Amino acid sequence: MNKQYLTWLKSFFTRPDRYPQLRGCSLLENFSTFELYLLNNMLYKRSYKAGEMLYDREYPLEAVYFIIKGEVEVERSTGGSSRTVLAGNQFLGVID
Repeated sequence: MNKQYLTWLKSFFTRPDRYPQLRGCSLLENFSTFELYLLNNMLYKRSYKAGEMLYDREYPLEAVYFIIKGEVEVERSTGGSSRTVLAGNQFLGVID
């Protein structure tokens, strides 16, 4: 057989994961590569500055944020103030 063909065939079966950042999130870890492909086509990558507000508690959250890098501080004011810090491979917005 042709050596190039064997090399090509081998690379087909040993492809690296195309969505390691998404698969790192616990919400998406069991998604197939095809499901991640479909989801990835609907995602927008955004960067925020320190201290920038993502959304206000008076407006419903209409998006899910997957935190790839950095930290997000979430402040809740229901029944007393509490703060939570979310970091890489966590998500925000599934439950407001």
